[in-house]
Amino acid sequence: MNPKGYLSPSLRLSLFVAANIGILLLMGLGIGLSAPNDPRIGYVMLLTLLCSSPILKLDRVNGEYFLLAVYSLVFFNFFAVADLMSILVGQTPETEGGILTPSECVILAALSAAILGYHAVAKWRNAQITAAAATDWPFRSALTVGIVFWLLGTGALLYWQTYIITDRSNMSLAKNLENLGPWLTTVFMVGQMIQPLGVLILAYLYAKYRRMPLLALIVVVVLAQVILGFIADFKGEAMQAGIIVCVVKIYVDGKLPKGWLVAGALFVVFAFPVFQSYRTLVRGEHGVTSLQALENLPATIEKAIQAENKVEAGFGGTAFKSQSFWERASMKPSVEVVVRRTGTDKPFQMGATLTPIVAAFIPKLIWPDKPSVAVGQVFNKEFQLAEVADTYISPSHVGELYWNFGWAGVIVGSSLIGVLLGVVGTRCGAYPRLSLTRLLIMVLTIYAFAVGSEGSIAVAYVPWMRAMAAIGLLHWAFARRVAQVDRVANAEAQTSRPAFLHLMP
Repeated sequence: MNPKGYLSPSLRLSLFVAANIGILLLMGLGIGLSAPNDPRIGYVMLLTLLCSSPILKLDRVNGEYFLLAVYSLVFFNFFAVADLMSILVGQTPETEGGILTPSECVILAALSAAILGYHAVAKWRNAQITAAAATDWPFRSALTVGIVFWLLGTGALLYWQTYIITDRSNMSLAKNLENLGPWLTTVFMVGQMIQPLGVLILAYLYAKYRRMPLLALIVVVVLAQVILGFIADFKGEAMQAGIIVCVVKIYVDGKLPKGWLVAGALFVVFAFPVFQSYRTLVRGEHGVTSLQALENLPATIEKAIQAENKVEAGFGGTAFKSQSFWERASMKPSVEVVVRRTGTDKPFQMGATLTPIVAAFIPKLIWPDKPSVAVGQVFNKEFQLAEVADTYISPSHVGELYWNFGWAGVIVGSSLIGVLLGVVGTRCGAYPRLSLTRLLIMVLTIYAFAVGSEGSIAVAYVPWMRAMAAIGLLHWAFARRVAQVDRVANAEAQTSRPAFLHLMP
């Protein structure tokens, strides 16, 4: 009899085959109903095969291949979903190409290298259960740190987005930072770093102990994050807490959190277009700032909903058309621009955009002139992608690797990413030992290397490196030796306790 939570090889093979046949049937249906033969079908099918390949090794949802599975899923969202949806609705490609374009080859090679790097580490480690003592944070310590981190971090982030980043221009940002001074700048930067840590800790307690007061607390956190993201006009901030809760639930429980995933899907369907219209019509056309949105939040939300209704009715024509979720999430166009023009009419960067990584642990107090590269703005200006020069357009991690070193950068860089993910994934899986420290390392790695791969490399990796150091200090300060118990039996025992006792560990 298989142990609870174990996925047999036959089940994994069935899931792998079903995922690939399902995507193939969807594309065939789209082409048959609304479009002629589409050259993107080969690319989407190959990327589907690669992105679904971790299923074959996923003996447990929260085991050592959990991180590779999440990375591949996010990669598929960034580089395949937009093409898949275009095929389904009958949209033809804007540019002519063969079965595989050069940029599609780069994308496929990047994921292949990362997967091979991960497998190499997993095979070398041959991870086994050891007799080492397990450690975890006491309940009260974790709850206190989580609430304090989230409150302080949210306050710092709100202040930063409303009073420091005012009109999104480099000139005003530089002026506001100068007025703030290096000490307060450091304080607010640290505050923004600990904010997601607070959300992670609270989500872990909710997932592990399954208590109604903790559920209420995490719902408040998620809703507050949505409001904060709306005020700051950052959809990533609005979605961050909900994504964290879903990932934590999967990691802790070893199964999909259906309720949270449904809530996330509803957010994408109904709230995402409102955020898009808010940016275009309320922030863009009327020039509403984050501070003004905060001071009159109900009226601003009403304006955003009205703006979405106008867009849906065709107001303003294509200039005010809201992008869909998959169009907004797609990173493939950036890679296409980089691959097509770099080495032809634009030079390779040769590591220039990666220089902030070298100075990651040197504070501005010591090195005031340390390098800081706004890669998205440099990318926009270099390739002249948007009318406004200060607009941030991400090259994605794949595009940035090619932009710096061409094919060598993609192969070597993606392989190193896979190796690093393999080290984290094989050492920090939830099975057989669950701990808050392992979770923090795992989720922050997902956020930096998977979700954060839509941005620039330094912006994702520098905070990750600092966060790893902070987690080490927190583990030293709070982790204590704990007895190993059956988590399923413990959860069942918790459900028999009266609700008013569920805050007591």
